[in-house]
Amino acid sequence: MNAYEQKQADRKQRQADRARRLHAEAQRLDQAAGAAVAHIPFGQPILVGHHSERRHRRDLARCQALTRKAIATEEAARDLERRASTESRAISSDDEDAVPKLQAKLAALESAHARMVAANKLIRKNDRAGLAALGFTEAQIADLFTPDFARRVGFPAYALSNSSANIRSTKQRIEALKAAAAARQDGPAPEPVPIPGGTITEDRADNRLCIRFEVRQSSEVVALLKSNGFKWSPTRGAWVRMLNNAARFAATCIAGRLSK
Repeated sequence: MNAYEQKQADRKQRQADRARRLHAEAQRLDQAAGAAVAHIPFGQPILVGHHSERRHRRDLARCQALTRKAIATEEAARDLERRASTESRAISSDDEDAVPKLQAKLAALESAHARMVAANKLIRKNDRAGLAALGFTEAQIADLFTPDFARRVGFPAYALSNSSANIRSTKQRIEALKAAAAARQDGPAPEPVPIPGGTITEDRADNRLCIRFEVRQSSEVVALLKSNGFKWSPTRGAWVRMLNNAARFAATCIAGRLSK
């Protein structure tokens, strides 16, 4: 497990821990909601004009508010549990082994594409034995010979086109990551760029562009940052985005808006 994978595992563990705390909080809120109306006899209506009316209404309102909060907290806990248990197959650019992993993915894509092309040639020859030699099962071979809605057999042109597009995009991403790695090795990161109330810095070791402010920003500035793809990082104390030219351009636009 490399450093990136360890960081992802730690994040999932934090999510799972947070989910357990939220489950406990949701249970506490649910119990508090029940306690808020425990003294009211079951089915007791509000006695309008009676001295108990105000307290009755207040306790009912408190019970409803606590119940809504308990439901929202439980939903948040389940969402965190889902995120903690979901295994992502995506290859992040932050992963130090991203290039080798993408190269392995590329090899698999090219192999699958070549297999589809070979299968189509065999289908045109009605060579079922050849398809079996390629590793297709009898059920898969029967399916390949079954015409679709457009009377096509085998792998349709759009499947081959999509496969070629995936191969091209994977190759382009590999080259982009190699270029980014070379750029990071060319020299030290540039000096922090001052902006109104803060600075823009490049953390090349962590592959992040950071915007730090000296004081908490207004909701308008926060909305501006979010709309430009920046997220708040409590561990860094900064608004961050993956380091690339798009992030640099977005930071420049934000700096221009703040200077007005």
